[in-house]
This record gives sequence, structure tokens and C-alpha cells, in this order.
Amino acid sequence: MPIYEEEPVRRRVVEEPVVERRVVEEPAQRRVVRSSSPNDGLAGYALVKYGFILVMTLIILYFLANYILPRLP
Repeated sequence: MPIYEEEPVRRRVVEEPVVERRVVEEPAQRRVVRSSSPNDGLAGYALVKYGFILVMTLIILYFLANYILPRLP
């Protein structure tokens, strides 16, 4: 028998908030990536426009060379 009596170990119970972990899938976010120049859309439009004009000019020249010029005296 010990001469002194041991005190029981005191333990503090700290209640921590319950953290609920769950994976939430967010809907896919669409990111609009813009080019550095704000006029790139206009440049593409101009390319299509003038390309179309070039093709039409070549078609007219082809028509003139094959059907009109051979009939001239």
C-alpha cells in the first residue's frame, strides 16, 4: 500500500465541432478564353470576307478567259 493516494488522472473532454466532409461536384464551368487582341474577331471576319471576294474574282476571270475571249474575232 502506498503512503500517499494517487489522484486519478483528470481528462478534459473538449467537444470539437463535427466537420462534415463531402465531395461536391460543381457543374463544369465554361471559361471564355479571349485572345490578347480584342480585334482578332474582326481580323477573322476580314479574312473570310476578302477571301470570298478573291474566289469570286477568280471565278469571273476564269469565265471570261474560257467563254468570252475565245469568241472575240
